[in-house]
Formats: sequence, structure tokens, C-alpha cells
Amino acid sequence: MRDSANDSRAKIFLDGEEALVQHHGTPAGQKEIHAETLDLANGRAFPTPQLKRLVERIDFAAQLFSD
Repeated sequence: MRDSANDSRAKIFLDGEEALVQHHGTPAGQKEIHAETLDLANGRAFPTPQLKRLVERIDFAAQLFSD
């Protein structure tokens, strides 16, 4: 079952990453980092289910420490 809230947040995040790669004011080193993030999300570096699980674990950890 897909969680549409997580999918929506992921799309917003990845759209932001794409914008930073395309933005002329983004330093080259940062563009590389944003491009690698997009590669990860698009399954070019790891299969998507592994990335999704990693993102879910990071999100869970962030919720634990947000109080």
C-alpha cells in the first residue's frame, strides 16, 4: 500500500532538488550533490525500494528527535 502523503512530500523534495540542479546560482559542488540525490531517487544508483526504506527510516528518526 502506498502512502500518498509520503509520495507527495517526496515529489516536493525531488522537485526542489531538480530546481537546485537547474538554478544558475547553485555552486557546482552543490549541484553534484543534488544531481546524485536525483539519481538515487530515480533508481540509477540503488533500486527504489531500498531508497524508499532509507527515506522512511530517516523520517522516522527525525520524528523521534523533533520533540
